[in-house]
Amino acid sequence: KEPRLREVVQKYSNFVSFPIEVGGEVANGVGAVWTRDPREVKEEEYEAFYRHAFKGAWDTPSYHLHFRADAPLDVKCVLFLPSFHTEKGGLGRLEPGVGLYSRKVRIEDPCPDIAPDWCRFAKGVVDSEDLPLSISREKAQDKRLIAKLQDVVVRKLLRFLQDAAKKDREKYLEWHAEFSTFLKEGACHDHARRAEIAKLLYFDSSTGAQTSLDEYVARTPADLPEAQDKIYYLHAPTRDLALASPYYEAFKASGRECLFVYNAIDDFVMTNLGEHNGRKIVPAEAADLGPPSPAKESEEAENKEDGAAARASSKKLDEAAATALGAWLLATLPERLASVESTDRLTDSPAVVFDAESGAMRQMMALVAQQSDGAPLPPLPKQKLRVNPAHPVVVALHAASSGSSDEKARAEAAAHQLLDNALVAAGLMDDPRTMLPNLNKLLELALTGKA
Repeated sequence: KEPRLREVVQKYSNFVSFPIEVGGEVANGVGAVWTRDPREVKEEEYEAFYRHAFKGAWDTPSYHLHFRADAPLDVKCVLFLPSFHTEKGGLGRLEPGVGLYSRKVRIEDPCPDIAPDWCRFAKGVVDSEDLPLSISREKAQDKRLIAKLQDVVVRKLLRFLQDAAKKDREKYLEWHAEFSTFLKEGACHDHARRAEIAKLLYFDSSTGAQTSLDEYVARTPADLPEAQDKIYYLHAPTRDLALASPYYEAFKASGRECLFVYNAIDDFVMTNLGEHNGRKIVPAEAADLGPPSPAKESEEAENKEDGAAARASSKKLDEAAATALGAWLLATLPERLASVESTDRLTDSPAVVFDAESGAMRQMMALVAQQSDGAPLPPLPKQKLRVNPAHPVVVALHAASSGSSDEKARAEAAAHQLLDNALVAAGLMDDPRTMLPNLNKLLELALTGKA
């Protein structure tokens, strides 16, 4: 029947160079733009092909990549990178969008093997005369050729995106904001290409601008000791909370740059990357930045009358008092604390937990557990706590811990709240409602003055 015959022609031979008539009408009227010289194809021709070849593609693609190669394989390819995607709208996972052809004859379209799964945002055609046609025209006979084709196509795509970021930064960042999730997926799962994909990722920075890992490294002081020559990042829900985080205080004091990440997947990406250009990628919670720079120390001295600096200059626990407070905290919270140390890296915060599990990863684990069997997460292990001996809360806690019975009761409740606050700052408080009984007790003690 003519309708079925027309459908078969348009499915398998829509782009062959000679006309195929069905019922006196040409059934294959679309030109194969990928076979032409890229310099001869106009922008409107690319857009017309994009709209015709990919049903439902009504947007104007942000980029198109058109190349021809003859080594190691004969390849003619055109790829389109759309300006938006539907996965973020909850409309289901994108299907592969790149078709495989040989001499303009369809082998498989779309072909899930011609590009890795994280590249499913791309739409296009890959044509190679080196590919044999199977009898069913549904599968290529040689899987090794497909693997080589994938390598050529993805290498070209990665290089194209790297060049696009350098050529027009603002345009790339706009595209990156829409499609970064796919790149991050590739950084986690495509081990062979992880280093090249990492160059395409941009993150918010304490400097106030989006930055790549390469740019971060380029701005890192050259005279840093090896122990501090690392890439640091801080996970927080928003930029304002990142800037207010106790873990950022050391970066602010030392003048070091820190990347801010806001999604749980970002923390997972950083963990999987591990390093970039020979520099380890380290969470801010594990940062050891050394003493503040002389310039920063001078700046802090000039601003002692502001906020935390004024409080810090008033009183500070000496080494013996700080040691005594640490011993008291361990004795008071034996089920919750593994160790207590004094630190001079905090200014506005009384305490932080360190060397702990990732808060973002724990939140992701909780979400997965809830979606699977609803089982609760295992309880947190004993925490390592660092306290700021110059903070008024810590100074007052030390005084109350050795005071009257009423003061000791207030000190015990305050000790629990001090640790809870540190856990909240680290993103490790599974359910903040568990703090309510202790908060109510603190209110009662503060208002009545009695235990």
